[in-house]
Amino acid sequence: MAKLKVAFVVQRYGTDFAGGAESLTMRLAEGMRSDWNIKVLTTCAKDYRSWGNEYPEGDEVIHGVTVKRFQNDKVRNLSEFSKFHYDPAHISEADEKWFFEEQGPHCPKLIKYIRDNRDNFDAFIFVTYLYYQTIYGVCEAPGKAYLISTAHDEPPFHLKRTLAPIFRSIRGLIYLSDAELHLIERFYTLDEKCAKIKAGYGVKVPTTDTSPASAIPNQKFRSLIEDGFFLYLGRASVTKLCQEMFAAFRLFKNNTGAKTKLLLGGSLDIELPGHGSDIEYLGFLSEEEKSFLLANSIALVNPSATESLSIVIQESWAHKRPVIINGDSAVMLEFCVASGGGVHYHSQEVFSACFEILHENTSLTKQMGLAGERYVREHCTWETYRKALLEGVK
Repeated sequence: MAKLKVAFVVQRYGTDFAGGAESLTMRLAEGMRSDWNIKVLTTCAKDYRSWGNEYPEGDEVIHGVTVKRFQNDKVRNLSEFSKFHYDPAHISEADEKWFFEEQGPHCPKLIKYIRDNRDNFDAFIFVTYLYYQTIYGVCEAPGKAYLISTAHDEPPFHLKRTLAPIFRSIRGLIYLSDAELHLIERFYTLDEKCAKIKAGYGVKVPTTDTSPASAIPNQKFRSLIEDGFFLYLGRASVTKLCQEMFAAFRLFKNNTGAKTKLLLGGSLDIELPGHGSDIEYLGFLSEEEKSFLLANSIALVNPSATESLSIVIQESWAHKRPVIINGDSAVMLEFCVASGGGVHYHSQEVFSACFEILHENTSLTKQMGLAGERYVREHCTWETYRKALLEGVK
């Protein structure tokens, strides 16, 4: 039987930046390579803020996957875009169109390629509901469009004039959690024949212990593990509520006098507090470095209230480490409660207490980490998601 020809359509794709939706796309594309003939269609952008063309246009092979990039027509005027405020219930049609045009990345060449080549693919999997390539690309692949929406309850999600036709026309919805599916079905109508496919990153559970000091991949990490540390991974920014994380960590330190540090890995879009060196930014981490830090952390912290999956909390559980999550994130709360793999909060005081509880109670910390690992093994392995994709994408 011939392999399906599948195109993943995503706003940016590369190995030298951090991004949840982009990491998910790469994981799925690489993981399904033996089952499907895959091509990734994307833009030349690397920076999600400006969408400037940084990668060369054309084809590139990354980890065995062919990636075809198209130049964006313009960069985003971030100052103008950030000043735009709207009420989703009362936004005009013109303003809604302006929003999605400016949201970008503005890449008509990519849309034209889909239009001209839709007969050459069996399926197009669009990643995230929010960006230009999905807004304008889904309609160019009638009967072949699948959507990994990564939806969460935020203002753009309620721009129904634009989004309702997209959700109604897709052949399949690939959702990452039950909370995401329930959110979508509460506000949008899916076609009765729309396939509903639950899939995700597919966490790899380590087969060896990555915690011994002899396994330290970077000598600067040796001093970091002496007094213990909490870990944040991903894009550190105001929108991810990292300021609240800093404040809660500072309160924990003031209350306990602990020498513990808070380490950040990934990208940094926020100024760090100027109070000593107990909050430290490590930069972009290799997979080896990330795995080592996860395995040796007290817990992973994710303060964001708008997550559609949070790959990193599943990776933390795979390394037997618990998590501290924002209880206002329906998706993360679903995973956390179902697994028993961490603690959650709804206030700054409880946030600070979460740091203290996991720092002081090593037995509880170990118990939660093991519960998280058990949940990942049972529900979040790659083979589980691979079977769902093979059965759902036709």
